[in-house]
Amino acid sequence: MSSSILFVLGLLFVFGSNKIVTSFADWVRKASDLPITEKTYKHVPSWILGDFERLLAFGLVAFAVPQAGTALIAWLAAKLAANWRRRDAGDDSDEAAIIRANTFIALMAGVLSVILGAVGGLIAGYGLGNYGNPE
Repeated sequence: MSSSILFVLGLLFVFGSNKIVTSFADWVRKASDLPITEKTYKHVPSWILGDFERLLAFGLVAFAVPQAGTALIAWLAAKLAANWRRRDAGDDSDEAAIIRANTFIALMAGVLSVILGAVGGLIAGYGLGNYGNPE
């Protein structure tokens, strides 16, 4: 398979995997008996964050950047830190449990998203010759 086809396939995989991540997060929320509500506060839409982190993983892995794993872990940590304690539940222990559960769901979805981006990056990186000879 030609290198440009593999690169495009890897990129298409990255953008096509958004449905996988959102389905996973919805399934975990449903399995956890969490209410699925619309966010009423200002936020960056999750599909933009997901596309960004998958593209980040794609680029780092496709071009075989040293310490790509460290950079991706740092990204996930920074994303969680930015959201940490942003919403205060006050004295409502049920609301605090929901916030905590949603934080862990976001972490799991973020890890899945990064893994899918890295898989797309591996496909493209193979096409670029970074992980063997595609010809």
